[in-house]
Amino acid sequence: MSHFTTVKTALVDKRLLLRALDELGIEYEEGQLEVKGFEGTTPCEIRIPTDHDRYEIGFRRNGACYEMVGDFDMLDGFDREDFLSALTQRYAFCAVHDRLGADFQVVEQHQEADNTIHVLLRRMV
Repeated sequence: MSHFTTVKTALVDKRLLLRALDELGIEYEEGQLEVKGFEGTTPCEIRIPTDHDRYEIGFRRNGACYEMVGDFDMLDGFDREDFLSALTQRYAFCAVHDRLGADFQVVEQHQEADNTIHVLLRRMV
């Protein structure tokens, strides 16, 4: 029997979370929504459709952070650790880029085979 699982994250800023999803090319809906699972639904603020039409994953605020929620037992082939790792990395990249503001310009960036992101910056004076 499946059930909803909640995964704690370190994602705190909804704006950066949505930007990270956009940059990863992940479709989502935002609002007072629900995620579908095998035995019903659970509330979320951000809903992501999956390849499994009947099941989705979502994010909802829990205190200071967002948590990821879904009926992961029913999502064959979906690796939540890999998904969350990629999302967290892109979120961190967006946060750094956001904090740099107009003082720095990205001169070069590339991603290694191990998914390490290298960024060369130039300070604007």
